[in-house]
Amino acid sequence: MTDKWGKLVEERLQEAFAEGKFANLPGKGKPLDLEEDPLADPALWMARHILRNSGMSLPWVEERRRIEALLAEATAELARSWAAYCDSRGGEQPSPLAELRWQKAVGAFREQVSALNRRIRAYNLTVPHVRFQRCLIVVEREVERICK
Repeated sequence: MTDKWGKLVEERLQEAFAEGKFANLPGKGKPLDLEEDPLADPALWMARHILRNSGMSLPWVEERRRIEALLAEATAELARSWAAYCDSRGGEQPSPLAELRWQKAVGAFREQVSALNRRIRAYNLTVPHVRFQRCLIVVEREVERICK
């Protein structure tokens, strides 16, 4: 029975499209307003609406942004250190001083990632659903990515 109704509805929709009944609907060519969610809890919707209109967001969203910004800063600093290390080599073995500076930069990056991973663990406990959690940062993977 469901297949019969589904087929009938599909046929009617195709006929309506062919006749141009959907051609001049109000809002055509404009983005959908997804702010309205008829199934959302009205109190939760109001809270989100107030936060959005005041330029704020949920605390866990803000924390994710801070984590990502701090990671970007730490990674950029490590990339600058790697570039300086590569420049100092000039196609030869690096000087002991250049090697020491690079190792110091990697050590500082490890400390920053350790602090970020603590924040990520705390952040993961605050998100409303597991899909919003963030994976921990693997230092070796980040260093390898930068050194390519």
